[in-house]
This record gives sequence, C-alpha cells and structure tokens, in this order.
Amino acid sequence: MPWYIKTYGDPKWGPKWPGAEIHHELPLKYGGTNSMSNLFPLPKELHQQTVTPWWASY
Repeated sequence: MPWYIKTYGDPKWGPKWPGAEIHHELPLKYGGTNSMSNLFPLPKELHQQTVTPWWASY
C-alpha cells in the first residue's frame, strides 16, 4: 500500500483498504509477474464481478 500510494496516490478506500483486492494487470497464467508494476488494487466488487470474469473468458 505505501508503494502504491506514493506512486499513484491514495484511492481513499479506508484504513488498510478492507474493500480492495490486488489485481494482476497481466495475469500470471498469461506471463504476468508479481512485480509491483503488474499489481494494483481494485475495489473487491469490481475485481470479482467484472475484471476477473472478463479475463476468465479472454
């Protein structure tokens, strides 16, 4: 979280971002890594209901 806030600013999702999940921009199964440049937080609902299903059907 400190790295993300320093780099992109605080998304103001509350203390310790309880409603967030970490998303891989390029999923691991498509060659993505766990490097900070490939990871970013998303609101949990958006991640689970929109982004993950989209990638699963890609």
